[in-house]
Amino acid sequence: MKFINKQDLLSHGNKKLRTDILQVINSAIKSVDPYTSTINLVKIKNNILYIGQSSYDLSKKQNIYVLGAGKASLSIAIALEKLLQNKITGGIIIIKKGQYKKKLKKQFYTLQLFDKNTSPVPWALTIKLNTKFTQKKRDLIIKKLRKNKIEARNGYYSPNELPIFGKIKKIPNSSYLSKRTISLPYFEELKEKEIHFVCEKLDSIKL
Repeated sequence: MKFINKQDLLSHGNKKLRTDILQVINSAIKSVDPYTSTINLVKIKNNILYIGQSSYDLSKKQNIYVLGAGKASLSIAIALEKLLQNKITGGIIIIKKGQYKKKLKKQFYTLQLFDKNTSPVPWALTIKLNTKFTQKKRDLIIKKLRKNKIEARNGYYSPNELPIFGKIKKIPNSSYLSKRTISLPYFEELKEKEIHFVCEKLDSIKL
């Protein structure tokens, strides 16, 4: 890692101590670097793909797809591209606009681009209803959308409502969101006219 203000940091105080601290920080950052971590974690030998303790016989696999979303997805994709090369069939990597042009060599991926100041949640399009809507009304809206063949569902489940978490204290803000969110259809092939159809049906619902 390059410290852009390294000279400023070393220009005062105990220079040796500060140099040692920067080296420690640099080593710590390198140890969790997604590219390096992927290279260390993923191996391929004799057409067997090893990912940590798991292994996959590639001779029995027809296709390999790479899916990624989040800050580390680009670095991981670059590492997988280096390791797997032409064995990758395709994939989708969601990154910030301008990140990929000089880094991804092969056109294996459909890239969903967002403005660099955006923090996207690309796997869901969730709307939050205001306080006038109860959970019962929210569920009725979902039911009406489904009658029009629009796949809608609860956009969020509060952890205290899920058995997997066991008995935990009530969390009001989380519960509030759980009762008033709706997840609408969202996928790569969604057409503009279909988006208009969803909006039209949603607007037409009367409770």
